[in-house]
Amino acid sequence: MRRCPSCKAELGPDTAFCTGCGMRVGDVGADPPPAPDDGTLAPGQVVDGKYAVERVLGEGGMGVVYLARSLHTDIEVVIKAVRPEIAHRKDVRDRTLAEGKALARIDHPNVVQLKSVVVSDRQLLLVMQYIQGDNLEEVIHRHVTAGQFMPWAEALPLFRQVLAGVGAAHAEGVIHRDLKPANILIRAKDRVAKVTDFGIAKPEQDAQEGKGETKGIIGSVHYMSPEQVKGQRDLDRRVDTYALGIVLFQMITGRVPFDADNAYDLMRKQIEAPMPSIGVHRSDLPAGLDGLLQRACAKDREHRFSSCDAFLVALDGLSTATAALGMNNPMATGATVPGSLDVVPPAAGMPVKTVMGTPAAPHAPVPHTPLAHGTITGQAAELPATVREPGTSWLVPVLAIVGVMVVVGGGLFAGGVFDSHGGDGGSEPDTTTTSESTTTSSEEDQSLDLYAGTWVSESGRKLEAVIVADKLEFRVVDPADFTPQPYAKDEVRFVLHPLPEPGNFLVEDRVRPVPPAGHGYASAMARATCVAVWREAGGESLKARASDDRLDVEFAKIEPSSANFAISGRQVVSCKGLERLAAVRLPAVLRRP
Repeated sequence: MRRCPSCKAELGPDTAFCTGCGMRVGDVGADPPPAPDDGTLAPGQVVDGKYAVERVLGEGGMGVVYLARSLHTDIEVVIKAVRPEIAHRKDVRDRTLAEGKALARIDHPNVVQLKSVVVSDRQLLLVMQYIQGDNLEEVIHRHVTAGQFMPWAEALPLFRQVLAGVGAAHAEGVIHRDLKPANILIRAKDRVAKVTDFGIAKPEQDAQEGKGETKGIIGSVHYMSPEQVKGQRDLDRRVDTYALGIVLFQMITGRVPFDADNAYDLMRKQIEAPMPSIGVHRSDLPAGLDGLLQRACAKDREHRFSSCDAFLVALDGLSTATAALGMNNPMATGATVPGSLDVVPPAAGMPVKTVMGTPAAPHAPVPHTPLAHGTITGQAAELPATVREPGTSWLVPVLAIVGVMVVVGGGLFAGGVFDSHGGDGGSEPDTTTTSESTTTSSEEDQSLDLYAGTWVSESGRKLEAVIVADKLEFRVVDPADFTPQPYAKDEVRFVLHPLPEPGNFLVEDRVRPVPPAGHGYASAMARATCVAVWREAGGESLKARASDDRLDVEFAKIEPSSANFAISGRQVVSCKGLERLAAVRLPAVLRRP
């Protein structure tokens, strides 16, 4: 007996439309494909009674993004599906539904439209407008790869649209908090820019009052405002203004203004380093653009543009004052623009390369190093006066950054959001140095009894530290805490090897990658091959430091591809080449319960 996939009403053998709900049920006499029993979506499956799944667009640690088509309008849509194994978690549901609520409040041509929110016991889905084209990060990279700067005549119209879309969100009381080129889609057919991925958006009133369950630092560090880096709770729309200034800088130079080999140095630059001048890279831009960027990215938010409208007025003032866009129009060092601050050159004695790297010739793009973008969550705490740099007031601790990454594999604590084309936010290359020692074995007694017992990550995941010979093994207490990474109960998650200095350790990180969506490990042999042991990242040993009831640990993050998994049906039979993947370090914090 055929049944309607939407309302489950019985259907006759020649029924093309359900008499109960009116849904199209396929060709006459054809049965719709059964839904997979693991909660994932399959080609041909109908969602919300009207969207037929066509194919997977992309996937990550948190979810899978599908292309689907409306049965009634024949319009393509995107379905963002949270992985069924974590869709029941309150934090995941809250974050996904928050994105849906944020998008539902915004009706603007430069913001990706929300079609529907689908919630059930096993599924959590956002149905969204499908944008055929590239994201802005890909557009920028294409220019850099071609050895060209993005022409001002191309950058200006795109950026004006982005300002309009973000301004529409602000008008509805929503701040984005994670603006970056990867979250801006450019439709191929008409070059319309669409802001997307409001996964960590928050009502501005709540952000200003510090409401909500989000703790610590959240956002993408390359685009993060100083107040976000410091972990301030009273955020407002000016965090988006700062990120937009960074985006504009990257559009016209091919790179971000602040970069570093680790999150600590990068965050420090976001708080302290002056905005670099674009004049060292290009001389064909409107005079006063440096001043505009200085104001958009002012370290003190009171000096930034108060709104996207104010930003746009200043931007249009530049264009009006420029006789011919795209022609040689050297940046005037002391030039100002309507509503902008005077240009602030780099601090005296500070070469540009200390902030940007070696500058390129005026008409050659800066060599491109692909950036890994992602979500970083941490706990901000004031640095002791003895270790704070003289003359600084920033509050980011050396050892209090917890990396929460959207990854297909790697990392102890996986989480985050994914964009409407299925790409993960990725991750920042985070490193926290905990000890200068390079000794590889303990030469002095260090009492491991002090560290045995239960430890809990700042995301609530429990591990039991057990002394085995001369090392500490941290074992998984509840595998559900680590979903979607498939650790087993009592499996060793990582090992600490003591160094001579008390409280200091070398880390042996055992990374178990997330299998492709809808797949599981076929056997114990598969589990045995699908784990990578890492003792270093970036050429340096992974380290840990314990003090009182706190443990700061450096982990390795890897990003496997489908080529690293041997698949049979819906089972992973083995993994290969994990040890050859590049690893970056992820600092994390564990505490005594």
